[in-house]
Amino acid sequence: MSEVKKYLKLKPICIGSEDVLLNVSVEYSRRRSISLSVSSPEDLLIKAPLGLSEKQIRSFINSREKWILGNVSRLSESGEAGIGRGIIDGRILYFLGEPRRVVLSGTRIAVLKHEIHIPVKFGTEDLENWYRVKSRGLVTDFLEKNQSKLPEFKIKIRKQNRIWGSCNSKGNININSRISMCRPPAVEYVLWHEICHLSHMNHSKEFYLCLEKVFPEYKEEKKWLRNNAHLLRI
Repeated sequence: MSEVKKYLKLKPICIGSEDVLLNVSVEYSRRRSISLSVSSPEDLLIKAPLGLSEKQIRSFINSREKWILGNVSRLSESGEAGIGRGIIDGRILYFLGEPRRVVLSGTRIAVLKHEIHIPVKFGTEDLENWYRVKSRGLVTDFLEKNQSKLPEFKIKIRKQNRIWGSCNSKGNININSRISMCRPPAVEYVLWHEICHLSHMNHSKEFYLCLEKVFPEYKEEKKWLRNNAHLLRI
C-alpha cells in the first residue's frame, strides 16, 4: 500500500521577541511523532501524524521556539556569508574567527578590521593558498610555544573539506588548510585534540582526560566550531 500523505499550508506565524515571521508547511503521513525542520530563514516544515490538529501543531512550534530561532539565525548568517559562492565583492569571509567583508581591490590580500581586500584577478585557488600560508604560520607558532610539552610527530597542512584535523598511529597529523579561518583558541583546541590522539586513538575517557589536562577549555571551543563550521568556507 502506498503511503498516505496530505499537505497543508498554515497562516504565517510569528515567534520570538524579534517577531520572526515564518511560512509553515505541514506534511501529514502515517507516522507516530511530529518533527520540524527549518529549510530557509523564512520557511518551516512540519511532519505530523494524520489527524493532528492545527492547535497541537502550533503548540509544538511554540515549544521549540529557541531551537527554531537558532537555526533561522544560522541560515541567515550562511546566506550573508555567501557560502559556496567563491570570491564575490561584498560577501563575508572569516579570518581568525572574525567576519570580514570582501572588497575586490589592490594587488595583494590585505586584512583590515572589518574587511578583507582581495585582488580582482585572484581565483579561489589563490585564496586557498593564502589561507594555507596563514594556517601554517599559526601551527608553527603553536609548535614553537609548546615544544617542550610535545611528543614527536610529523604534521602537514592539507586541504580537508569535512574535518579540521586527523592523525594516524604512525604519528602523522594533518591539519585543515583553512584553520586560519577559526578563532585562535579553536585552532589550539584542534591541535591539542590531534596530539592527544597520538596516545589515545579513540574518544575514550582517557582521551578526554588527556585533552582536559592540556586544554581545559576544549568544550567551549568544540562548541564554537560546531556552531560556526557552516560559515568557515571559501
